Amino acid sequence: MEQGKDVFVFMTISRPIFDFVVNRAIRSIGDLKGKTIALDRPTTGYWLLFRKVFAENGLPPQDYQLLPHLGGAENRFLAVKDGRAQGTFLNPPLSLEAISGGLRRLMNLSEHFPDFPGSSGGARRDWAKQHEQSLVAYLRAYIRAVEWLLDTAHREEALAIFAKRVKIDPQTLPGSYDTFVGSGLVHSVALSRDGFQQVLDLMAESGQLTPPVSPMAKYADPSYQQKALEGLKIP
Repeated sequence: MEQGKDVFVFMTISRPIFDFVVNRAIRSIGDLKGKTIALDRPTTGYWLLFRKVFAENGLPPQDYQLLPHLGGAENRFLAVKDGRAQGTFLNPPLSLEAISGGLRRLMNLSEHFPDFPGSSGGARRDWAKQHEQSLVAYLRAYIRAVEWLLDTAHREEALAIFAKRVKIDPQTLPGSYDTFVGSGLVHSVALSRDGFQQVLDLMAESGQLTPPVSPMAKYADPSYQQKALEGLKIP
């Protein structure tokens, strides 16, 4: 968008569901003082959120070390397993594997940023205007699917569908499902103004946007989601 692309966000798919996992000796954020944290990049948005939570809980950046540029989650997990680092952030199912293997779950990002959009749906503005009916119909169907998943009465049926379509260890499937549906999925795929502002503020803090930051309307349009909700009986 900053490069002139006429695209926008029209829905929130999920919140960030990263677990911060640590070795068993660490029981609180304060226990990370003097310890090493394994990262992909120091400017990764999710890490910047964890860093903010740590600072708000009395652990400023100067109180721990970083082991950056490790790449993917498997490499970060290995760094904690072999003792080069004492903590990192992982998504299910890898975070569940780490916890079952002896690491401790310190926190989940969604607990601290419930409005933050971890993943979103977007489109070109010109296409959306020309195909409004199709986009609203898509959103209406998607919202129905999300609400079906959020109804715990459908859990077993959903797990059976998931098991048939996704290659995943059956041992970690229920936990991965419960984390994504319980903590990740966003009711009615709503766009949160507070959450979107958190994204913009974070990008400005990390130098990815130059202040003053434009308002949400430059980047997102909730009107299609609102039109999709019309006529739906969503509690």
